[in-house]
Amino acid sequence: MPNTYSSKDIYDMLFKKAMEDDIITPDEEAILQSVMTVGKRYDTLKEKALEDGVLDNFEYNRLNTLRGKILEKSFNIADSDNQISEDERELLNLLVKLLRDTGELNLNTED
Repeated sequence: MPNTYSSKDIYDMLFKKAMEDDIITPDEEAILQSVMTVGKRYDTLKEKALEDGVLDNFEYNRLNTLRGKILEKSFNIADSDNQISEDERELLNLLVKLLRDTGELNLNTED
């Protein structure tokens, strides 16, 4: 069974990663804030989609699209200065892993 992380879980893990060098750069802070903001929308959408115990194709695609937006916004923030630092790259790599794990929801269709 895959992990399904909330936006707070993801934020906390990214924050811990960002603090490994005891410094949070403005880009890292912006990534963290973006993850929390868009992540809250994802949490709400996921909760609503799973209310009936069935995740249909439409709901699955909406959740997948929103996960993609979280990653895209984070990448754009990291690349806003036309350079992605090693710390930003590590944050993005962790974010990809966490979003992939979160996205492994079972797709159920009603017969």
